[in-house]
Amino acid sequence: MRIVFYTDVQLSGQTPLHRVDDYQGALVAKLNEVYSEARRRNADFVVCGGDLFNTTDYKAFRPVRFLWGASSPGRGRTDPEH
Repeated sequence: MRIVFYTDVQLSGQTPLHRVDDYQGALVAKLNEVYSEARRRNADFVVCGGDLFNTTDYKAFRPVRFLWGASSPGRGRTDPEH
Protein backbone atom coordinates (compact mmCIF):
# COMPACT_ATOMS: atom_id res chain seq x y z
CA MET A 1 0.00 0.00 0.00
CA ARG A 2 1.33 3.44 -0.95
CA ILE A 3 0.42 6.48 1.10
CA VAL A 4 1.35 10.10 0.38
CA PHE A 5 1.43 12.06 3.63
CA TYR A 6 1.67 15.85 3.79
CA THR A 7 1.24 18.52 6.46
CA ASP A 8 1.37 22.24 7.13
CA VAL A 9 -0.41 23.65 4.10
CA GLN A 10 -1.61 26.53 6.30
CA LEU A 11 -4.51 27.76 4.13
CA SER A 12 -5.53 31.27 5.08
CA GLY A 13 -8.13 33.74 3.90
CA GLN A 14 -5.52 36.48 3.69
CA THR A 15 -2.03 36.71 2.32
CA PRO A 16 0.45 36.70 5.22
CA LEU A 17 2.33 40.00 5.56
CA HIS A 18 5.74 38.42 5.02
CA ARG A 19 4.76 36.80 1.71
CA VAL A 20 5.82 38.74 -1.38
CA ASP A 21 4.84 36.07 -3.91
CA ASP A 22 1.42 35.17 -5.30
CA TYR A 23 0.14 33.48 -2.14
CA GLN A 24 -3.00 31.96 -3.67
CA GLY A 25 -0.95 30.73 -6.64
CA ALA A 26 1.63 29.22 -4.28
CA LEU A 27 -1.10 27.33 -2.41
CA VAL A 28 -2.49 25.97 -5.66
CA ALA A 29 1.01 24.95 -6.79
CA LYS A 30 1.70 23.26 -3.43
CA LEU A 31 -1.48 21.18 -3.53
CA ASN A 32 -1.01 20.37 -7.22
CA GLU A 33 2.47 19.07 -6.40
CA VAL A 34 1.02 16.76 -3.73
CA TYR A 35 -1.57 15.53 -6.22
CA SER A 36 1.04 15.01 -8.94
CA GLU A 37 3.33 13.07 -6.60
CA ALA A 38 0.44 10.88 -5.48
CA ARG A 39 -0.39 10.05 -9.09
CA ARG A 40 3.26 9.53 -10.04
CA ARG A 41 3.73 7.12 -7.15
CA ASN A 42 0.39 5.37 -7.75
CA ALA A 43 -0.68 6.19 -4.19
CA ASP A 44 -3.59 4.33 -2.67
CA PHE A 45 -4.25 7.13 -0.18
CA VAL A 46 -3.37 10.79 0.29
CA VAL A 47 -3.41 11.93 3.92
CA CYS A 48 -3.16 15.45 5.29
CA GLY A 49 -1.62 15.07 8.74
CA GLY A 50 -2.67 18.44 10.05
CA ASP A 51 -2.48 22.19 9.85
CA LEU A 52 -4.48 22.37 6.63
CA PHE A 53 -5.85 25.72 7.78
CA ASN A 54 -4.01 28.54 9.51
CA THR A 55 -7.16 30.12 10.91
CA THR A 56 -10.65 29.36 12.16
CA ASP A 57 -12.05 32.09 9.90
CA TYR A 58 -14.44 30.67 7.30
CA LYS A 59 -12.76 32.80 4.61
CA ALA A 60 -9.91 30.30 4.66
CA PHE A 61 -12.20 27.95 2.75
CA ARG A 62 -12.01 30.14 -0.35
CA PRO A 63 -8.80 28.55 -1.73
CA VAL A 64 -10.30 25.09 -1.15
CA ARG A 65 -13.49 26.03 -3.00
CA PHE A 66 -11.37 27.30 -5.87
CA LEU A 67 -9.29 24.12 -6.01
CA TRP A 68 -12.15 21.68 -5.67
CA GLY A 69 -14.45 23.69 -7.91
CA ALA A 70 -11.89 23.59 -10.71
CA SER A 71 -11.32 19.84 -10.59
CA SER A 72 -14.19 18.07 -8.85
CA PRO A 73 -17.80 17.23 -9.63
CA GLY A 74 -18.51 17.78 -5.89
CA ARG A 75 -18.30 21.54 -6.36
CA GLY A 76 -19.76 23.60 -3.55
CA ARG A 77 -20.32 20.83 -1.01
CA THR A 78 -17.73 22.25 1.40
CA ASP A 79 -18.80 25.85 0.94
CA PRO A 80 -19.78 27.15 4.40
CA GLU A 81 -21.80 29.96 2.81
CA HIS A 82 -24.27 27.54 1.18
